Amino acid sequence: MSAVLVRLLVTSSDASLRLETAAQLLQLQGPFTLVVPNVPAGRSVRARLGDHLRAHSLTQLARERLRAGGWRPLKPGERDAFLRRALADTEFQYLTPLMERPSTWSSLSRTLSELLRADVEPQAVLSVAQGAREADVAQAFDAYVATCVRERRFDMSGTEYFARRYALGTPLRALVHGFTHLDASQIAFLGALLAPGSALTLPDPDERRLHETRRTAQAFQAMGFVTEHLPAAPHPAEASTISVHSAPDVESEVRAALRQVRAWLAAGAAPHQLGVVLRDEATYLPALIDVAREYGLPLTGHHQLPLLRTAVGALVWLWLEALEGDWTFSRTRALLTHPLCGLPGGSLEVARRLSPVFPAGLEAWHPDLAWLELPPEESLSGAVGRLERFLHEAGVMERCRTDTALNAHTASLVEALSGAAQDHALRPRQDVTALLRHTLSTHTTPLLLGRGGVRVINPLGLLGCQFQKLWVLGLADGLYPPRVSESPLLDSAVRARWSEAGVLVPDASTSTAVEETIFHGAVLSSAQALVLSSPRRTAQGRALMPSVFLTRLGTLPAWSSGVPLASEGEQLLERALNAGEVPETVRRAAQIEQGRDAGQPSAHHGLLGESLWDPTWTWSASQLHDVGACRFRWFGRKALGLREDADPEAGEDRRVTGTLLHAALEGALRGWTPQDPPALLLERAEAALDRAILRERHAGNFHPGPLFEIERREWGQTVQQALQSPDFLPEGWIPDQSALEGSFDQTLAVGEVVFRLRGVVDRVDHSPVGKLVTDYKVGTYISTVQPDAQEAGKLNLEIQLPLYMRALGAVGGRYFSIEGSNVIGAAGQLNTKRTYDAAEHASALDTFLLGVHQDLEAGQVTPRPDQDGKACGFCTVGPVCRHPGGRA
Repeated sequence: MSAVLVRLLVTSSDASLRLETAAQLLQLQGPFTLVVPNVPAGRSVRARLGDHLRAHSLTQLARERLRAGGWRPLKPGERDAFLRRALADTEFQYLTPLMERPSTWSSLSRTLSELLRADVEPQAVLSVAQGAREADVAQAFDAYVATCVRERRFDMSGTEYFARRYALGTPLRALVHGFTHLDASQIAFLGALLAPGSALTLPDPDERRLHETRRTAQAFQAMGFVTEHLPAAPHPAEASTISVHSAPDVESEVRAALRQVRAWLAAGAAPHQLGVVLRDEATYLPALIDVAREYGLPLTGHHQLPLLRTAVGALVWLWLEALEGDWTFSRTRALLTHPLCGLPGGSLEVARRLSPVFPAGLEAWHPDLAWLELPPEESLSGAVGRLERFLHEAGVMERCRTDTALNAHTASLVEALSGAAQDHALRPRQDVTALLRHTLSTHTTPLLLGRGGVRVINPLGLLGCQFQKLWVLGLADGLYPPRVSESPLLDSAVRARWSEAGVLVPDASTSTAVEETIFHGAVLSSAQALVLSSPRRTAQGRALMPSVFLTRLGTLPAWSSGVPLASEGEQLLERALNAGEVPETVRRAAQIEQGRDAGQPSAHHGLLGESLWDPTWTWSASQLHDVGACRFRWFGRKALGLREDADPEAGEDRRVTGTLLHAALEGALRGWTPQDPPALLLERAEAALDRAILRERHAGNFHPGPLFEIERREWGQTVQQALQSPDFLPEGWIPDQSALEGSFDQTLAVGEVVFRLRGVVDRVDHSPVGKLVTDYKVGTYISTVQPDAQEAGKLNLEIQLPLYMRALGAVGGRYFSIEGSNVIGAAGQLNTKRTYDAAEHASALDTFLLGVHQDLEAGQVTPRPDQDGKACGFCTVGPVCRHPGGRA
């Protein structure tokens, strides 16, 4: 090998061989600088060549040159604001109507980063751009680069781009090692920086899968680098150091990996010599963290989590949601009852107190919270200041003192907003909140905060590193390699046309080639022992095929699964499944659950063992409907006081509509005389409807939406049709003015059992046959109960009309549908069906009431809905129900 001062390109399949050979050659010529992909690679190389070497990452080297030339880096929180300022005076055509969307800025930011990495000149892009969309991208690139040069600022993606052009400095004699490939800006920077006597190592570019290595080697050869190809060592895939494992699902795969890591540690391996490799962080990191915590296995790594997925990020997001929603009740409740929010008035007790009314606004919760609101126009700096006050007064900053993860995530949030904190221009509030949302969605924070432990690495982090043992997770289709998508601003067809004109910008296919190059050039050669694993299905049950990276390796030996279980929970489960041995506490709990599933009455399944009967209890028809449909539903709603978490913004409650229509019909008959014309009834009904709407709005029960005017006309039409129906007020009937929407409180004796009944009757009429009861229904639904609650039957017994008839001394009753304008059910003398018997109906009611008393006296509230399961369909206590049909 020649010792003449040339620039060498050393290639070999053996990473150790090319490193040691290149280092020996350079040492003959004196000191040199070591350039590596990342800091761990520097440590790995120095461990082999000696600690006397100073290692730089390529980006670090470029950054130092820029700083020496007076350039300053853009912090992560500054880049968005800098980009918007750089493009503020650019006149766009295609992008103009889209610039208010945060996604447009995200796509534009990614595209500009790609152009910087492609090392293209702005004028070259301007010369090949065709059409409005391409012209806008070219102008944006030109404006961004010009602003960076004018203000001497640079971001991560433009480090090598600007260093080569404006801060190259003195050529450097260096050994560049650990890369499988380089992008165009890195190639150009190194080509200009490296002095004679330098060397660059790459994997063997002639290997079939290393497409990007081949492209990189050709680029350096075109710059005059002299290639020294070393004899190929056996490819790791042909050795016995690689094994494969197919797991049923992601969690099983993670458990197998971490059990093996524990076994390696137990065998004496050092933690820093072990690693777990993953490409799909969103799929694997949550499972890794949970299982590692269960195993007591410390993990470390440089993985990032979007701020939005942190607790403090979610809290800020809820603040933005409440701001944009004008502090509606449900959004305000979500913010003030968040576990991190310690503001006054933000308790669950206050939320429950306000729930029946659902008032909007902060004042309903506490009088001193108005400062959380943003004015119609606000600067980003003002919004950030208000947000900082919120985090302080909510107690988040205080909790940061004792919560390491919260402190790290909050610090990342503050840094991400540092650029916005310097922007004092007034903007519409919706623009401010959109920019803050964008920050939460696009900026990240460290996830694994431990300083020591087994490293969790992505494939890019393996460049230049050597481990004793690695486990590579997720080699399944769509996970590794990930699926790539076209850029919305520059698709593959545009890039192909630009390439033909000499402006080379990589497309989506290049991303796949890069993934394959890293896998074959770094992953497969970075450890003495390697396990490659894949799941057969996702956490949601979707089937997964093995990755093409895995299938192309051919048949490999299977991983030996004979490693010990790593947690007490796994050991207990293993003994339970294989030997039937379970702890006594687990056995008792299992028996309870089995009894619940079998419907066996017990203290855990509705058989309370003490009486629930209270003779002073006041019953309503709705309570009796609950207890008659299912005893447990009544027990949960009335005895335990459980109620559904209503969302007043999810659409108006059907009950509110019923209240308004009931009020209209009541008003129509208020002051009625036989001489009243139909027009007068309609006039009174319309006036009563408007009064009811106003009353419900003031009470907070009714929240008019954008379609209110249409709804109001529809309600008026419904009332008019009901009043015009001959069934509404038959001839000879006289409404009792004292009983319109009148309440009653009566006692009903059934044998020796006395029920106290309270209710509101819609209407009582006097007719030739006697007193009659009318109950309005909005639609056609009539509540029914099971006649005999001792065994599951059908919901086929109507009880409200006979109850009201008995309480009021009426001889008949009926249901009138307001929307249908007709009678939909009747009892007593008003039911003229041949199969109907009023005496049987009354007797069935007595039997039902006695059954209720019997069960409550015995403390029997076991979930026992009807045999068709209809009671479960509209049950609001499903989350705490023991019945399979009602269980959440």
